[in-house]
Amino acid sequence: MNQASGICPQSDESLQSFIHRMMLRVGWSDFTTLITHGGWGSNPSVPYEVKQEFDAFDASILLDLFENQYYANKNYSLFDGRFSHISLFQETFFPHKKKTFCGSRVPLRFCRACIEKQLHERGFSYFKLDWLYEAFCEIHATPLLKVKESLSLSKIKNTLKFVFLADWHEILDVVSEEVLLEDEHHKIEESDLTRYNRMLSFSPCAKRGLVEYFMSSSDYYPTGCSSIADYGFLSKIQRDLLFKKRKRDSLQSHLEEAYEYELSNNYHSLIEHCIKDLEIMAIHHFGKGHWVIKSTSRKCVDCLRHNVDDFRSCPAAGIISCTVGYLSSAENQCDKSLDSLESDVELHQRRLKVTDGERFVRDSIEKSRAITAAGGPQAYRREREARLKAAAKALDPLIS
Repeated sequence: MNQASGICPQSDESLQSFIHRMMLRVGWSDFTTLITHGGWGSNPSVPYEVKQEFDAFDASILLDLFENQYYANKNYSLFDGRFSHISLFQETFFPHKKKTFCGSRVPLRFCRACIEKQLHERGFSYFKLDWLYEAFCEIHATPLLKVKESLSLSKIKNTLKFVFLADWHEILDVVSEEVLLEDEHHKIEESDLTRYNRMLSFSPCAKRGLVEYFMSSSDYYPTGCSSIADYGFLSKIQRDLLFKKRKRDSLQSHLEEAYEYELSNNYHSLIEHCIKDLEIMAIHHFGKGHWVIKSTSRKCVDCLRHNVDDFRSCPAAGIISCTVGYLSSAENQCDKSLDSLESDVELHQRRLKVTDGERFVRDSIEKSRAITAAGGPQAYRREREARLKAAAKALDPLIS
């Protein structure tokens, strides 16, 4: 499909703009899935009734458009679920049911000079992705115009029509230059490196292998991880098992931090593990090439049998290995037993009134800090008496 024709999404176009152009093209007039009172909707989607119009586009083209906006101002990690947003993508372009909402309001901004240039050079106009987050056009060195947020949905609809046609005299009273404070300015900062990073990710089985490596071969200690104070309730074996579970859970939550630590402190050991136990495989998903780092010792069928949640979240599920169906439990019985043990320890702590002691210690620490800040016990006492007298004086009119 020829992108110059204006049918395909433009490389710097917002998701809302492209869907709006397509809806106009097919003559659809109900924009409740796209715009709301005072601006765009934060969760735009194609109307259920016209979703078939988007079948003509390659899935990779639509996914690129969606991801450009989805990843705007987000830091992507190799340990993120690479295709965790696919269900949201599908609901955006190919919804399963009718919708009458589009999320919260997003400011509707545009650059007049950009719109006029688009019409002159391309024969059509569109809203840029940058305009969702920025208040200034760097190309023309001018503030963006913002549509008033008090406008009704019908007036927003008419205003959009006039903006697309550059019919400025029709909207002079509903737009104004927007000025944002420096700390409110949200500039899109996605480098090409981030785009390339999204072409590679760790599969769930590879992440499990890394967790095992950090549990057995690394001196990395997860931030905030600590053993539970059981006050003699647990045996040594139970205490060790419970600590290992807490450490494992913490590692799973801070895997990128652990990986970076190991690269800096035990590089050769980590690389040796990766060479021995991991491999990189190329896959194609929604017409897009992607590289998956997976375990050499696990097959897709292993996840499907023993950890169906990992199988569902894996970018290579059913692609690297086509498997038959299995019934599996996502619940780990060993973890379930340890969770129950942890609950028993918490009950034991409450029976010992440990929380009361913790509260007393916390209050004592806060009081000590207040005394120090006041300049000593005498000054703290005078300050406290002054506050009490002021409070009593404020109550006098109410009592009398």
